[in-house]
Amino acid sequence: AFQADCGSWSDELAAAAEKKCKAKCASRTELRGEGEETTTAAPVIQCDAEKEESGCPAPLVCAAGSDGWAQCVNCTATQFLLDCPYWEAEVIASANTACSLTCVGHHNSQCVSIDCGEAQGLTCVSASDTWAQCV
Repeated sequence: AFQADCGSWSDELAAAAEKKCKAKCASRTELRGEGEETTTAAPVIQCDAEKEESGCPAPLVCAAGSDGWAQCVNCTATQFLLDCPYWEAEVIASANTACSLTCVGHHNSQCVSIDCGEAQGLTCVSASDTWAQCV
């Protein structure tokens, strides 16, 4: 789950998670110059839910949120279930329909609002004074 999820985390969360979990996020690490490692977050891809050609690369689909926001989501069942708890409620509803799946995760999965479930191999990582997330 770590490698599947880490590409969409903020720089702060990824750095904290890599340190706490003693793991490197393969989708964020690029080698530059003299072997110096830098991290680059995989961006959330915004799309246009009003257009047939929404701008999402295959196999992603466009899910509409609130206030004109729409983003590309992965409809692969395993990845969908890992990603969906972190989306806003409107994106979850749209993605449920677009993907013919149901998000069963805890919305806004911050450690302050849910137990990470050590038995599931998850741990709480603090990215800042105001954000901590199960990874």
